[in-house]
Amino acid sequence: MGMCAPRDVRCPEVGDDGRRWRAHRGRIEPHGQGLPGQQATWGACFPGALPRRSEDAWGHSVPAWVRRLLLGNAMVPPTMSKRDKLQDSELVVAARALDAELARFESQAEQLEKAPLQSEKHLERASAMLQGLADLDEQLRGRVTALVGAISKVRDRQQAQAEAIHLRAQELQRRTEVFKDLLVRYGALGQNAGELNVQMQQFAQQRQAAKTPEENAALAGTFQALQERMSLVADEAHSLAQAAEEQAFLDVARQADSLRQQLLSARNKMSLLQKSFGGGAAS
Repeated sequence: MGMCAPRDVRCPEVGDDGRRWRAHRGRIEPHGQGLPGQQATWGACFPGALPRRSEDAWGHSVPAWVRRLLLGNAMVPPTMSKRDKLQDSELVVAARALDAELARFESQAEQLEKAPLQSEKHLERASAMLQGLADLDEQLRGRVTALVGAISKVRDRQQAQAEAIHLRAQELQRRTEVFKDLLVRYGALGQNAGELNVQMQQFAQQRQAAKTPEENAALAGTFQALQERMSLVADEAHSLAQAAEEQAFLDVARQADSLRQQLLSARNKMSLLQKSFGGGAAS
């Protein structure tokens, strides 16, 4: 069912025919023109009553805002089929069955308490009610047994879930420790790379300042030490990348491998400077 038009809602919009329209007390009517006492009512609260043609009783076209008011909010909630409905759990079914059986038992017990016992017919009727209560009591025991069984199954499920949660918590703790160790190694690797970067900048400045063959020969030792340090740090990055990949921490593995590639690239570029020392530095 669509939403009714708001009471006394006035809209300044103008229809296609140039007339003003308004929504008044659940109906749509033209305002300002038309015959006195005549109204164009189409059941604003029931969009299905709207005619197919978009015209009022005078043949004028209905403004778009009127049609949106009537049909735009007609949102019907989808109906659920029997197949789509959620099935009650065994525990809920058992509890409802026991509750219904107990209600029947209490009702018949109350009737027995109020039943007259002043004639043979009364006594026979009370005896029959007593027998019925005995049968209901037996059924109640069955319902209680079913409920206890359902509760036992729920308890078993809860215990199984608790055990799974406990195992997952242990796994989470273990994985957290592994990740912390990887981050510590990556932090040390980044620190070493930062120190190398500073040393490379210092070496470049010294290289530019060297003017004599003696000064260039003195830089050869520094160059060799930088090359060896770069190789060591690159090997550390490779080892970290492998360890992170084995533990399925692929983001750490990618970052470590990226740092390794940068170190190798820098080392290869520095190897080109060996020509400045006449081959005095090893690769």
